[in-house]
Amino acid sequence: MTADRLSPLAVSLPNELTSFVGRKRELSELGGLLDSRRIVTVVGSGGCGKTRLATRFARESGERWRDGACFVDLSSATAADVVDRSIATALGVMETPGAELRSALAVHLSGRQLLMILDNCEQVVDAVAATVHDLLQSCDDLVVLATSREPLGVEGETTYRVPSLGVASLEGQEVPDALQLFVDRAQAVRPEFRLTDDNEPSVREIARRLDGIPLAIELAAGRLGVLSPQEIAAGLSDRFRLLGHGARTAIPRQQTLLGSVRWSYDLLTDAERALLRRLSVFVAGCDLAAAKSVAAFEPLEDAGLLDVLARLADRSLLVVDATSSRSRYRMLETIRQFAAEELAASGELEVVRHRHLDHFLELVSQAWLLSEQDQVAALTLVETERENIYAAVDWALAAGRVDDALRLVGELWGYWTSRARFVEGRAITQRVVDSVSEGCNPAAVAAGMFALSWLEEMHGDYAIAYDHAEQALELAVASRDRRLEGRCLARIGLTLGGLDLEAGRPKLEAAIEIARETRDTPILHVCLCQLGWFQLTADGPAAARPTLLGVRDLTGQRSDLVVGGQARNCLALVELSAGDLDAALEHAEVGQAMSARTGNRYLEANAWGCLALARFGRGDVRGGLAACATGEVIVPQGRNFAMAAGHSFRGVALLMDGDFSAAVAAAEQAIETADVFGPWVSAAWKRRGYAIMARAQWRLGDVATARRTAEVGLELARRRDSVLASDIALVVAAAIAHADHDPQQAERLAVDALALAARTGMYGVSADALELLAVLAVADEDDGFAVWLAGAAARHRRTAGVAGCWTDPPDNALETARQRLGPAAYETSWAQGAGTPIEEAVKNVARRTGRRKRPAAGWPSLTPTEVRVVELAAEGLGNAAIAGRLFISRRTVDAHLTHIYAKLGLSSRPELVAAALGRK
Repeated sequence: MTADRLSPLAVSLPNELTSFVGRKRELSELGGLLDSRRIVTVVGSGGCGKTRLATRFARESGERWRDGACFVDLSSATAADVVDRSIATALGVMETPGAELRSALAVHLSGRQLLMILDNCEQVVDAVAATVHDLLQSCDDLVVLATSREPLGVEGETTYRVPSLGVASLEGQEVPDALQLFVDRAQAVRPEFRLTDDNEPSVREIARRLDGIPLAIELAAGRLGVLSPQEIAAGLSDRFRLLGHGARTAIPRQQTLLGSVRWSYDLLTDAERALLRRLSVFVAGCDLAAAKSVAAFEPLEDAGLLDVLARLADRSLLVVDATSSRSRYRMLETIRQFAAEELAASGELEVVRHRHLDHFLELVSQAWLLSEQDQVAALTLVETERENIYAAVDWALAAGRVDDALRLVGELWGYWTSRARFVEGRAITQRVVDSVSEGCNPAAVAAGMFALSWLEEMHGDYAIAYDHAEQALELAVASRDRRLEGRCLARIGLTLGGLDLEAGRPKLEAAIEIARETRDTPILHVCLCQLGWFQLTADGPAAARPTLLGVRDLTGQRSDLVVGGQARNCLALVELSAGDLDAALEHAEVGQAMSARTGNRYLEANAWGCLALARFGRGDVRGGLAACATGEVIVPQGRNFAMAAGHSFRGVALLMDGDFSAAVAAAEQAIETADVFGPWVSAAWKRRGYAIMARAQWRLGDVATARRTAEVGLELARRRDSVLASDIALVVAAAIAHADHDPQQAERLAVDALALAARTGMYGVSADALELLAVLAVADEDDGFAVWLAGAAARHRRTAGVAGCWTDPPDNALETARQRLGPAAYETSWAQGAGTPIEEAVKNVARRTGRRKRPAAGWPSLTPTEVRVVELAAEGLGNAAIAGRLFISRRTVDAHLTHIYAKLGLSSRPELVAAALGRK
């Protein structure tokens, strides 16, 4: 048996009857491997494009080998001798009677540089492995590129697993490979087909749901003759029937999607088939422990299960994700659907689903125990298994195990609130609670209603949340579950606190005692933190600070990032209200960092909001806006705290940035969504909303509307059930009253704001109030006191880092005072004020309350300087002459005349002169 020396590419490769799409990265990676390796096996599931990739590589790179590339089709091989015969046929080597064929092949290939492609090796993998081993040993320049659904297991072999076609666009790529393949094959059926804005989402959905498998995408595109892309996408729930016909000339297993998957399944052992179909109950993959818990029963045993898992992964029927500390195993959805059908046909479905449910009942219970040491780890565990847990809930309801479904959702409330999945969680929990029947366990029902109440409150539905919390407590007491009783009592305290603080606080305090008694650490910390929030809102920062500092210290000792981050957020609000912006910023930055580490989206959104307010308070508008923007995109669903507060934060940002029209709109949204906090807390956030709106309307020039808006905020500030933001409402109303020429009301409201600060420790806007009083004092020509007030305000802004926001700077009034006092007296008064701490400054102002006796309008309302301006105007002097006579600027004379006209109800100088002469 002899053969002539092969010339390059003498053996032809299969012709490509359809265009080759994408795979540039894969071709490059394959070439890199074959630069240094002699046996590379391209592995992957059926229909993933192994053959096309290998032949395209040979077509583009075959010249790298002097004697070209040889393609050997083993799709019909069934025995070892057929493998050698197929190779001989491809090479043109004739069999000689009595001679050993493999030896002849070795002789033929000796000294030749050749790339040999062995295609479809999986059904004769052992025989192929033996042949490849012998040929590589005998032929130094032979390189083998095999395609198979599992590795050959040859010494020196490198496997290259073919990834699915991309559904997302890569950098510089207009259309992803998976979509481009669909379009290319679709145009064979409908030449006019193009991607459009209408069909592109459906085509992308088809590619995604078909796992980017080229065969499946090609079969789906072939259906365009009778279906639209939208109809194909809708029909993929029964993909094996939908994609049931392919090219008649293809080998049978590539004519249908079902045939391709069935081929792989039929090659498995009984144990491998059993494990594959049992793992189909995991809709989001599983780890080794879960696989053992659910699937390890006859004919599988725990000890051998890992080996079977490995063989399924080798055969490309399982995808192994080893990126985290614990490996996970999942199937492509197409494989999982096939395996699920096999599970249903096997008669094992019910027992496997029961084992699946039992496993995840245990897992959520472990997650709660874990949360007492590490809430982040507990949240991560539940997040990883979320879809599997939801499937367990569905199966529990379908199997009549309602108690177990209640226990599952009863443990998930913390996950749903932490991950801001309020809508999703409420829908699932409501469905489970609606399934409760007379025979259900009271403790299980209480757990489910406890979770439902929590999620209802997150939507702002306080009344129904309270009703469900009360029902849950009654059931918990009846079941004699003390820990559950404490949780339900906490739920009542938290919910009732949103409706009526005085009624809710005792319930919350009682829940705290039970949580301490039962060592329910997560609930204890949540309740303490919420108690601090209640104290801040109702009584001010001085009352809340000790409680929240205590929570900070407790959670810090336990590395409890979730509640620790929440405590830091609340402390940031405490110090914002107290006017200590440096401390507020520190708490906000630490809270944001802690929140980000937890993965708690709801908490992180709140942290960004607190950080935004702290930055605004420091005058960092750009930084505050950036924090607002980040916080607003974190929590995408539900009417919740973070969303409602976010509108308020954004309103402050827009106000400080000078976009007053947008600030009005943001304030309207803040007011509209504030009811999510419950009646008494919402009043605090509405005060802030109305203050933002009034301030913006004032800056837009509509003082009358601004004053009416401020009055609404004042009505809310007069409520006694909470104080948070009352100081802001008072100061803004005072500033607008001053702008509307009502100095008596302005002074009264500014002093009220300072009195509130003295009582509660809320010094956040005290500098604004002091500066407004300074302006009023200049108008009264009480210049020394005015400069003292401004100096005290400046000290507070400097030492606490507080920037102005709610009133205009007093610069013009202070310049008037400087001119009248002279530099020396001005500096003395300023130094005295700047040496006074904010607490003492507030007390000094309180001692001077009631000092304004002058009426707001009419001749008696004019200050001495204003009277002198009128007298000089009546003598016929112009504004410049009056300024010279009084040693003030012309601009100051203009301002005095404006105030005089407003106080006397006049509109021009002739009217003023006539009125002045008439009084004489």
